[in-house]
Amino acid sequence: MASSGSSTSSYTTYCSTTSCKVAQQVEELVLQITNPLLRPNAILELRQMRNISLGPWLWYSFGTIAALLQEIVSIYPALLSLKLTTEASNRACNAVSLLQ
Repeated sequence: MASSGSSTSSYTTYCSTTSCKVAQQVEELVLQITNPLLRPNAILELRQMRNISLGPWLWYSFGTIAALLQEIVSIYPALLSLKLTTEASNRACNAVSLLQ
């Protein structure tokens, strides 16, 4: 079955309020967390959305909690070898921040 466009394109015609657009943006970012290439930026952007209750979005979306835990656990080898970079540390801290 071929897809005629992205899953978020249907929101464009129906989404006119600010809260609807924010919900659309949050949904897109939460979906991006499961993609390892898009994950760091998605986590950073979600972390900066302090006014939104992200808990239900993160908990009930498939694979999101596992991806956040993977971000945190991935720095352990660097901790043991004392080769932790600032970038890796920031990624793990951002993931922990979303879990709070």
